[in-house]
Amino acid sequence: MRHAILGALTGAERARSTASATLVFETGAEERVVVVWRNRFVGFVPPSHAAPLRAQLASAGRVRLITEGQVLERDGVWRVWAGTGAPDDAAPAPADELAPPPPRIFGMVIRDERRP
Repeated sequence: MRHAILGALTGAERARSTASATLVFETGAEERVVVVWRNRFVGFVPPSHAAPLRAQLASAGRVRLITEGQVLERDGVWRVWAGTGAPDDAAPAPADELAPPPPRIFGMVIRDERRP
């Protein structure tokens, strides 16, 4: 998700290490709730918070579920935060749910016969 977040940031936002964000929640693969910012998938709602949002998404039908939030950089990691106020130092660490993509050259996957 780091590439999507960096691609959506402006130069001024990167220099400030923060950006206000209008976030959209959508249902993704495997019933995950995904976070969309500036037409890019930038994160997943943690499983501990996903169930209520899934119910809201189901009842909303075709209406978009939107909230205000922030995109901010902490210790070299850009994070998406839904709601008002920036997270404090006790905010949970980011959790990667996706494996890193395989290496590619010109869009073609490089296969390493040594790896399963």
